[in-house]
Amino acid sequence: MAQSFIYKETAVNQWIWTEENQEPEKLYARATIENIKEALKEHENVTVVSAQWEPVHDDWKEVFRVVLSEEGYGAHPATIQVFCPLDWNGRFLACTGGGIRTHHIYEILGRENRIVMPFNAVANGFAAANTDGGVPGDVFCFGLDEETKKIDYELILNLAYRSTHSMAVIAKKVIEAVYGEKPAYSYMQGASGGGRQTLTEAQLYPEDFDGFWAVDPAINWNEMIVSDTWGMLVMNQEEHVVAPGKMEVFRREAIRQNGGRYDFIETSEPLVFDPASCVGMESADGCITEEDARVMKLIFDGPETRDGHAIWYGFRPGTHFWSSGAIGEQGGGCNIRSLADGSYQPIMNSMFESIVDAWVMRDMQYDWSKVDYRGLEEFYKEAVRVTGCLECNNPDLYQAEQSGAKILLTHAVNDDTIPSDGTIDYYKRVVAYMGQESGVQKFLRLFMTPGGGHTDITSPGLNLTTSIGMTALMKWVEEGEAPELLDGVQYDFEQKAPLLTGKVSLYSLDNPGRCVEVAETSAYAKRDAYDAAQRKDELFMLKKEKTDRYYGKTEE
Repeated sequence: MAQSFIYKETAVNQWIWTEENQEPEKLYARATIENIKEALKEHENVTVVSAQWEPVHDDWKEVFRVVLSEEGYGAHPATIQVFCPLDWNGRFLACTGGGIRTHHIYEILGRENRIVMPFNAVANGFAAANTDGGVPGDVFCFGLDEETKKIDYELILNLAYRSTHSMAVIAKKVIEAVYGEKPAYSYMQGASGGGRQTLTEAQLYPEDFDGFWAVDPAINWNEMIVSDTWGMLVMNQEEHVVAPGKMEVFRREAIRQNGGRYDFIETSEPLVFDPASCVGMESADGCITEEDARVMKLIFDGPETRDGHAIWYGFRPGTHFWSSGAIGEQGGGCNIRSLADGSYQPIMNSMFESIVDAWVMRDMQYDWSKVDYRGLEEFYKEAVRVTGCLECNNPDLYQAEQSGAKILLTHAVNDDTIPSDGTIDYYKRVVAYMGQESGVQKFLRLFMTPGGGHTDITSPGLNLTTSIGMTALMKWVEEGEAPELLDGVQYDFEQKAPLLTGKVSLYSLDNPGRCVEVAETSAYAKRDAYDAAQRKDELFMLKKEKTDRYYGKTEE
C-alpha cells in the first residue's frame, strides 16, 4: 500500500512529496482495532487503548492513530503512539524526546528546530511513533521519592534505552498490520536528549533502524552537566562575576580574531584566543579588567579537578553560552541573573539543576551556590555512579557496522547548552577503537556545523534544517550516496527565508569541518537595514528619555 514519492523541499521541515493514495478503501479495511490486537497478541503486556482515524489537520491529511499501553518495569505503563498516514511513503520514522523525556511535549520544536515530531513525519508521508517511557504529563523532573530519598531506577533505565527499543519493535508490527507490508526502510531522528536517545539505540539495537540522525546529542551525560555547572562555580569560587555585557565582548573578539565574517567562526578547528587580549576594552557593563579575563579563561578551559586534571570541555570562545534561554527557565551553560541593586548573580541551568537535585543530590532544595571545587569533584563521582547508564559514549560500534545501518552525527560548534567538543571527542574515540577512519566513515559520518545554537536554525552560522539532514540520510541509506557536503542555512522565520546559505564539509581527523560557499541572501540585506533602523530608533528614544528626565517631563 506504499505510495511513490519524490524529494521536494518546500519548507525547513518538509522534504518529501508523497503520491495520493488511489485506493483508500483497502487501507480503511485493514486499519481496525481487531487487526492491531492480532498483530500484538505475542506482546501480552501491551493493551490497545484506541485506534481511530484522525480528522484532516493543517499539517496532514487523514492519519490512523493507534494508542497503546505497555506494562513495563516498576509498574510504570508506557504510552506508545503510532501514526499511520493515508498517503504512506512506505517508510517508518521514529520520533524521540529531549532533556530527560523520551518524547516531545512542545509542538513548536518541530516547527522551528531541527527536530522531527510525529506531525512532521506524517506530513512527509512516514508512519511515525513515539513513547512517553512511562512518564506521563509534562514534568521535567521525576524518579525521586522526597520522603524516602529513594530513586526509581526503572524510570531512568526506561529513559536510557528500554522504552525506545520497545517502541521500535511494537510500532513496526502495528505498521505492518495497518498497511499489510513492512516498512521498506526505518529511520530514527532526535536532537539534544533525543540525540542521545537516537545514538544509544544505534549503539545497542542498530538492527531496529536502517538510518539514524543524532543532532547536538546530549552524550557524555555527566560530563556535560559538570560543564554546564562550571561557569557558575568558577564565578562563585573566584568571587568575581563577569557581567553579560563583558561576556559579549569576549565572544565577539574571539570571532574577530579567528576570521569570522558573520558573527560566527567558519570552521570547527580549535581556536586560538587569549581573553587577556580584551583587557581595557569597553562593554555595556564597563571596562574589561584583568580579573574578568582571568575568570573567563578558567571558564573557557573547562571543568577540572583541584590538581589540574581536566574533567571535560568548556564552551568554545565565540559561543553565546550565558542566559541563552535554550533549555529551562534559565538556559545555556552559564546563566546570569540581574539583581535589583544592579549587580549580577550566576545561577545554574534550571533543567539540569532539577535533574541533579533529584537523581544525584536527592534534595530538591539543594543550594548550588555553596558548592566549591572539591564539592564538584565529589558530585561528578556520584553522578557517574548513579546515572552512568545515560552516558551514551560507547565507542564500540561493531554491531552497527555489521547491521548495515548508517549513522549521521551532527553538532553545532557554538552549541550554547552542550559543549560541542564532547561530540568530536566521541568520534575520535570511535575511530581509535574501530580502526581506520575510512572504515568508520562507511557507516558513521560527523558534520560539525560552524556557528549555530542548540538544535535551532536561526542562530548565526550554517545550520542544518530537518529537510537537509533527513534528505542526506535517506539518500545515503537508500541510494548509497554518502554525504561529503551538506547544505546549511541561517534561517529567519519572520521573513520565512534564509539569511545565509552555504555548505558544510565532512569532519575528519586531518581536515576538521568548515564552511564553504557562504553567501548572503536578499533577506540578509533586508534584516541588516531593519536592524540599523531599530538601532537608530533606540538611540533616539534613549536621547529623548535623557532629555525628558532633565526637563522633568517623565511620566508619573
